[in-house]
Order: sequence, then structure tokens, then C-alpha cells
Amino acid sequence: MSLPEMIDLAKQVRSLGDMQGALEVLKRADLQFPASPEVIAETATSYETMGLADKATSLWKQLAAMESARAGGYGDLAKRKLNISSTAAGAPAPAFSGDFGPKMLSLGACTATRDPSTVNGEKVVLRIPILRNGNATVDPSQVDIDVYFFDRVNGEKVAQTIADEPLSAWGAAPVDWSGIGEEPLDVTYFLPTLTPGEVAAHGRRAYHGYVVRLYYQHKLQDVAAEPRDLLDFGQSAPQTVPGGGMNPLLPPVSN
Repeated sequence: MSLPEMIDLAKQVRSLGDMQGALEVLKRADLQFPASPEVIAETATSYETMGLADKATSLWKQLAAMESARAGGYGDLAKRKLNISSTAAGAPAPAFSGDFGPKMLSLGACTATRDPSTVNGEKVVLRIPILRNGNATVDPSQVDIDVYFFDRVNGEKVAQTIADEPLSAWGAAPVDWSGIGEEPLDVTYFLPTLTPGEVAAHGRRAYHGYVVRLYYQHKLQDVAAEPRDLLDFGQSAPQTVPGGGMNPLLPPVSN
């Protein structure tokens, strides 16, 4: 089996309540793919579900200490789990410290993938796994998500992007958080090649990173950012979102 197949099998077995079975699958995956960030993260998640906080924390620390290029979005996930900064040891850094509502949902390891085939611009697809916590039923109409992209300007400063309005699409159907309790959302950043006039007005621009804020029933559930210093942007984030309308970012949910 490939690594994605083994990870998916472990999630399916875990969703059935067979925690030991899930750990056995992950142990086999670790033998075949040693020190894989995906395997470490799923094993830590399984320990959390079993109430083995010390074992889970040890694995999250292992991921958080891993080189960022190797750990990818799993390193950010680990740091969020541990509520630590990615800056140098001992250096204080801003971190999002909002009063989260009851956590029905959380964010998995987000991954930003550049599309090398794109011409006349820059395209990045952000995969956002939205995870159900526990086995409670999730109402898809009560899920809201804010995604902010950022550009590096003239290679020096960072600013919110001037890219096109992001497009989004669910990665699987139906979107109901049944089964393994995970629904992936793809959000696409596209910055067309700037004209000389646009460069004069906005500077030379390139993709820099993102901030994701997840809400359920109008209450903040989780926050993710890459690079981590963009969490500064989340300090003023509202803890609730107003009701009464659909989130324009989220695509329609069809059964």
C-alpha cells in the first residue's frame, strides 16, 4: 500500500472506534515510511483520541522540531497543538490566543501547493482539511471559514494580497463529516502577471502565505497560518461571526 492509502485506512479504522487497529496500521506505515510527518501526526491524533495526552504531546514535539521543509503543514499543526512559536528558542513571538468556542471542528495540516504549469501569473492551491472532533453530527450549513492570502512586496515587506478573489471547492462529496470525520476544502490563490502600471502602484508581488480561521455555529474553532508570524493578523480576529447569511468563500454543499 502507498502511504496515502495507509493513512486513509488508519483514519477509517479509527473512525470505527478501533484505536488499537488504527495504531497497528500506523506502526506498519512507520516501518515502511520511517519518520513520515503524516504517520507521526496521525499517531499523535490517535493517542489524543485515546486520552493518552503525554504520548500525543511527545509526538507533536517531535513534529514541531522537524525541519519545516520536511514537516510541511504537519509542523504547523504540531505547533498549533502545542501552542508554541516557530521562532528561535527563547524568543517571544505573537501567537493567536483567542477564546475558542466549543470545539466541534478543528483544522488539520494545511498544505499550499504551487501549480508549476501556470503561465502569466502565480497559482497556489491551499488544501484545508476540516476535522470533526468526536462523533457528534456536524451541520454543514453552520460551518464558516475565512482565508486570507498574503504577498511578499518588492521582496521586503508583507501585505494582504491583491490577487483575484480566491476560488474554493470541496475535495470530496458528500460534505457531511461522516465516515472518517474529515472534509478537505481547496482554496485557490491566483495572482495574474502585473502590468507596469500595477507594479508602480502595488509593487512587485509574489505569494507569501495564508491565515485560515474556522468557525462553527458562529464561534471560532481554530486558526492556522503559514508562515507562523502571520498569526499576528489573527490577534484582532472576532471570536464570533454574524449569522444570517452564507459564507461567500465556501462552495455549496450538495448531498
